[in-house]
Amino acid sequence: MTSAQPSGEIFELQADPEVVDKAALEGQLPGSPLSMHRVAKGHFRVVVSGLRTDAMLRYRFRVHRKDLGRWIQVSDPFAWQLDASRQRWSTRAIGLEDATRKKARPLPRRPTFDQLVIYELCPREVVPKATRYADLVTAPTGAQPRFGSIFRAITRRIRSGYYDQLGVTALELMPILAQGWRRATPQGVGRPFESPTERPPWGYQAMSWYAVNGDYGTAAELVELIDAAHARGLAVLADVSLEHGYGGKENGLVTDLWPRWRVPRPKNRWGLLELDLAAPGAFPFVVGGLRRLLVDLGFDGLRLDWTEKVPPKTWKRVVAEVRRFAPEAILISENPTLPLITEAGFDGTWDFFFHWEAPLLLRRVYRNWDGLAKRLVSTQRKLVENLEGRAYPPHGAKRVAGIDPAKGPPVVRYLESHDLPRVARRRVRWQHGGGHLMDVDGDGKTPDWLNHGSQATSRLGATLLATLPGAILLFQGQEHGADDELIWAHDPLESRRDAKTFGHYQRLLKLRARLPVLRQNDLRVLLSDDKRHVLAYSRGEDPARGDDDRIVVVLNFAPQAVRRLRIPMPSPGRWRDLLGGKTYPCGKELTLHLPLAGSLLLQKLGKRQTLGKRQTLGKRQTLGKRQTRAKTKDCEPARYARHASKPVSTSR
Repeated sequence: MTSAQPSGEIFELQADPEVVDKAALEGQLPGSPLSMHRVAKGHFRVVVSGLRTDAMLRYRFRVHRKDLGRWIQVSDPFAWQLDASRQRWSTRAIGLEDATRKKARPLPRRPTFDQLVIYELCPREVVPKATRYADLVTAPTGAQPRFGSIFRAITRRIRSGYYDQLGVTALELMPILAQGWRRATPQGVGRPFESPTERPPWGYQAMSWYAVNGDYGTAAELVELIDAAHARGLAVLADVSLEHGYGGKENGLVTDLWPRWRVPRPKNRWGLLELDLAAPGAFPFVVGGLRRLLVDLGFDGLRLDWTEKVPPKTWKRVVAEVRRFAPEAILISENPTLPLITEAGFDGTWDFFFHWEAPLLLRRVYRNWDGLAKRLVSTQRKLVENLEGRAYPPHGAKRVAGIDPAKGPPVVRYLESHDLPRVARRRVRWQHGGGHLMDVDGDGKTPDWLNHGSQATSRLGATLLATLPGAILLFQGQEHGADDELIWAHDPLESRRDAKTFGHYQRLLKLRARLPVLRQNDLRVLLSDDKRHVLAYSRGEDPARGDDDRIVVVLNFAPQAVRRLRIPMPSPGRWRDLLGGKTYPCGKELTLHLPLAGSLLLQKLGKRQTLGKRQTLGKRQTLGKRQTRAKTKDCEPARYARHASKPVSTSR
């Protein structure tokens, strides 16, 4: 921790007084290393004069651990940024404009939860190959700090208008806090990553709860990124690990200063450090890190990772503290466990039930193993349960306080994420959370290989996703039907830019923004044909209120085109496909043909264009000058349109 004084720069350090009895400061400093004075138990301070006022300063602390009987090197746990060297030096801008002096402009209008179209991106892998990574090598003490230029590259893409033109309303940055450079394993810390091109962790192995990752850039450049997003009307969310982080003992972990915060034998398959938030001082420390993100850096909300690991009562305390200093912050839980939804106070949760059933159905997996029910279930029926809000609570529980059974909880639905395979990838291993293989057919063996991914599958999924209640999330490259693996090196948009798929996503997201009915919790299933694998549902209020805003969505999950499909319609009239432009007149039912992976987004046309009562009568009713006869009450045929002055052709 540092602060400026007329007589010099103050450096402070706080540590557990039971284990740390001495401290020193070293780095680009006159007379380094400098002994620090103990001003209180566990509190050390030194004032440094004669520093340059036009440079970025590297520094770190050395502390004497009584329990170890030796000195160890640690980074500043409250630093604004750690540099890109493997030593992870703390850095401080002396006399330069930095994040401690500059804040992002506020977001003009914060989106409501149902207006959230979140674009999840991993900063390390969303930028072009030409973007410079800092040289990740051990640097001598006197060298200048080095930083990557990734934040600047993302800022340029934001200013180009790419994200807001696509139709997203929020960016979610995967963890941007400083992370370790050794592999964490359940057995301890493994070998270091050898080079910048070798895939590092996504950021969930955080070694600091306060410092920005120097591989991406400086804190000031992160503030500039958020400022640019706000100027385009985009909210920015930070993906955060609250109580788990880097499992190593070097590079200045906070547990080098407060070892009693560490859970002795953490049980997780990633080898991550876990903090005991009940330990003295641990809770205010991690909440202070959230304040750094929301208040000082200017983030608009947080996506909290692995929330089921922390008790709901603790989350309730965390949410209450955050609401004190950031009352409008958007808080989203990763895990959709009921207590987190009903008690902790999150604004919403990722929908694990949807992200299991929907991608499987898109890949024509019509039955899958339900690990909770311990049996094979219909994929489409489980998806329908989710859409109708019956997946929360799962498996027939009647009612839970805080959840409207007709609506379900506020959820973020998604088809792709950093944990899931690409929908457009032709053949994939079904997995979640990186290498966690999932059993699809219930035979107890993995991996299970799934087929039938394609650009058409991606577009079908887009229609489903964009027409559902609540918030939705896209993963980087999904809008172009990216078909790369979960392990990337660079921007997926460099390997594929599919104009047809991008245009489909763009059109759907614009419709979602223009038609509030697509975001509201009034979904009614009209047809769920588990044999022909077709799903149709309506969006909109009861017809008594008016039909002008009613939407009907039709989706074909079958392995072939579907002919003469009869769909019960909410009301007779003329319905126009907002995706293809074709108009379908109908009575009580609509009969149509759907191509392979086809979808329709039908909107009821206004009263001036709807059919009157006389135009829905039986076969003797004429239609005016052309005397075109109606052969059925259903709207099978646009060529039998009773309202038309001439036949309208359809593809059959």
